[in-house]
This record gives sequence, structure tokens and C-alpha cells, in this order.
Amino acid sequence: MATTLNNLASLYESMGAYEKALPLYERSLEIKEVALGKGHPSIATTRHVTLTYFLKCIADTFYYNPALPYNFLMIFIETSIFTKLLSGYFSDEEYRCLQSYLLQKPDAGDIVRGTGGVRKVRWAQAGKGKSGGVRVIYYWKKNAHEIWLLTLYSKSERATLPSHVLKQIAEAIEHE
Repeated sequence: MATTLNNLASLYESMGAYEKALPLYERSLEIKEVALGKGHPSIATTRHVTLTYFLKCIADTFYYNPALPYNFLMIFIETSIFTKLLSGYFSDEEYRCLQSYLLQKPDAGDIVRGTGGVRKVRWAQAGKGKSGGVRVIYYWKKNAHEIWLLTLYSKSERATLPSHVLKQIAEAIEHE
């Protein structure tokens, strides 16, 4: 039954009827998981095929709708330092707004000289504006669609990392 559903989904996909194909791929995967168990190698292959199909649908959506943001699949990775400091500077909503901004403009921050691409974006805090707000230090790993959030600080703290340290971090991320 799972094979039949998968074949039918493939047929719909070839016809461009993605909305009909995806539920069939999903049902095929569910049946295989019950029959074989979630740890079976065939499940990983099926998941890969389903993910590939999903990504193709997204690519087609962008092809036909070029006005959509090209990078909404960005992954945010926080260093432990960033995670510790985060709640002292941003509410959940403010942090969501920062992430949304970086999704739209991952190159928004100024490149910190001598760092190999580490960026600093100034982010306004309530009542302070950008000049008195928070500095967010991050690295945009373009080819992996990742934004590595390294640290943050307020202008008054001036607790930035030296450029040679930021450069070493950027190089380590690129080789990750």
C-alpha cells in the first residue's frame, strides 16, 4: 500500500499537483513507519525523499513568486554566551523581531574590520534608539543558510571581542 501511495504521489508531483502529492507522500511514510519501525533504513530514505520533495515545492514557489524573501529557511545558531545574555536584553517578541529582520537582511550588520566576515548590527531598545541600543555580533554562513549569533552587548558596556578572536570564530564556523 505504501509503495502504491508513493507511486501515485510521484505521478501527481510530475504533473505539478503538489497539493495532492504531499499528503500521499506523508501517508506512505506513516504506513512504512508502522510496518518497519521508525529506525529502519527505508524510513530514512523515505524521509529524505519527502524532504527533497518539500524543498522542491519551496523552490518552485520562489521561482513563480520571486517577490518572496529568498532566505526564509535560515537557521539561527546561538553560542552559549549569546543564549546566557539574551534575556537581559530582549523580550521574546523583541528577539523574534531581530530574527525576522536578519532573515530579510542577513547582510544588514556592518562587517567588523579584520574578522573575516563577522558582522555587528545595532538594534534599538525601547526608549533608546539604535545609538543607545544593543549591539548584536553575528556571522552569516551564506552557503549553509545559517546565522551564528555570537554575543551581544549595550553601547555603555563596550564588551566587544577583539577582531582577531572574532576572525578565529568565523574561520571555525566556516570549517564546521
